[in-house]
Amino acid sequence: MSLLPIVAIGLSLWSTDTTQSRWTLAEFLALVESVSPELTAARERASAAQARVGPASRLPDPMVELGLMNRSLPRFGRSSPVAMDQIRVAQSIPTPGKLGAASSAARERADVDEQQLGEARRRLRWRATIDLIEIDRIDRTRPLLEGFVPALKSLEDIATARYAVGQAGQPDVIRAQLERARFTEELVMLDGDRRAAVARLNAMALRPPEARIDTVVLPPSPDSIPSLGALVERSLRERPLLGARRATRQAAGSDRHRAELERWPDFEVALTYGQQPMFGGAGTDRMLSLMVGATVPIWSGSRQRQLRREAEAMERMASADIVATEAETQARIGELVSDVERAARLDSLYRKTLVPQARSAVASALASYRTGGVDFETTISVQLAVVRSELEVVRLSAERARALAELEYLDAISLGANAKGGSR
Repeated sequence: MSLLPIVAIGLSLWSTDTTQSRWTLAEFLALVESVSPELTAARERASAAQARVGPASRLPDPMVELGLMNRSLPRFGRSSPVAMDQIRVAQSIPTPGKLGAASSAARERADVDEQQLGEARRRLRWRATIDLIEIDRIDRTRPLLEGFVPALKSLEDIATARYAVGQAGQPDVIRAQLERARFTEELVMLDGDRRAAVARLNAMALRPPEARIDTVVLPPSPDSIPSLGALVERSLRERPLLGARRATRQAAGSDRHRAELERWPDFEVALTYGQQPMFGGAGTDRMLSLMVGATVPIWSGSRQRQLRREAEAMERMASADIVATEAETQARIGELVSDVERAARLDSLYRKTLVPQARSAVASALASYRTGGVDFETTISVQLAVVRSELEVVRLSAERARALAELEYLDAISLGANAKGGSR
């Protein structure tokens, strides 16, 4: 596979995507896939493995020998009555079954690399999706913090005014100032986190470091997901990594079968044509010889048997890898389903109960603080409860989106990432 089209695409995207600052999930994933050197390497590895399939089923190349036999020295002449010119063609023929086993192993290893290409593609999409979700979380968190800073400033002004007339203590003013500074600090940290996420995404997409990602549009998350059993069943059936593990075991089985055949001899068939001058110049005597030979596996204990032991061990290892990967996949899907369900329940609790209650308590607490009905600690705690609850809604939404993205990476669910995206 030529790299020129991929390089051309990469250069084109480098020159045109620098100015694009609004991205849907599908657009950015398509960009990453088109230029990723990791995927390019995986594609070429799969192509190389596929190219090995055909040669594995072919006989060894025949051997052709030319001989000038029994020449007289020192002139290397043909004066000897036994001098002969000959040509020999020999073909090695492996034991029946060896070529078939080698061909099967090559096909199965090509399938391994093809499955690993799919796994690399899903892993790359997952990594990019996680960073895009993080940018979306930050972009939804920042307005909440920025909107709450004026509220803290207003509370600080009220505390200052009450302190001026002796109705409040100086600690109230200091506490309000500290909380406002803490929120300003969180804004600075959010900016740093966003720049880091943008830098990672630009690196994945081979974009210039200064390229901007001002807006991210993610597709809406599904309201529900299939049952845990259905998710596990699909992942175990569809996940490319497990497909690669199974193909590896099949290839090991073919290697084992071939190793078992190594104890049997390989054959060689040779045809020799020779000619020599006849006595008295009576012409040329022409001869044809046919020979059949076989290898003698005299080292079967230390060679062929050890090859078989190696192949059997590799097959057992591949089987163990499948079991381990299946167990790991099932456990991770269970964790992610728990994360999705927990985030959904808590999100509903915050949206329907905690956030409305906190908002209704703010106005009452602020009015009571103006008249001395409640203390400053109660008032600021209510104010903080509002913003913390709203921030928790954003965090839970991002947590659920990350869990769903990993479920898609595990091939347990399809989120339709090729959709153009929409409002959240």
